[in-house]
Amino acid sequence: MRTEATVWGAALLMLHGWAAWPAAVLALSMFILPLLQIALLLWVLAFARFGRRAPGFRGLLVTLHRSRPWSMTEVFLLGALVAIVKLSSWVHVAPGIGIWALASLTILLTILSMVEPQFWWTLLRACA
Repeated sequence: MRTEATVWGAALLMLHGWAAWPAAVLALSMFILPLLQIALLLWVLAFARFGRRAPGFRGLLVTLHRSRPWSMTEVFLLGALVAIVKLSSWVHVAPGIGIWALASLTILLTILSMVEPQFWWTLLRACA
């Protein structure tokens, strides 16, 4: 017997059951907010590369600051790794491409979060 599961599939299944709110929080914290953070940082950094300030820079930084606590990709990855280790003693667990993509996203977000917020405001003053 073989069973496959994805986080997105779990969120969709939960959405149609009694757990609609947890499904929305799962989708928000695992997909929407990390994607938003990466897109906003790429937008800011693309303009910074050419020594210009991105349109809406101030609002972008506020959005990035407020969304940071809600992006829980690292917490989910740690939970997934613990579950894989625990399950591997009972059944054969083969992590697919999704877990590797999630690990890559976690590394990228960790690297980006190491930059102090003060750096972005310094960048604003330099580009203004």
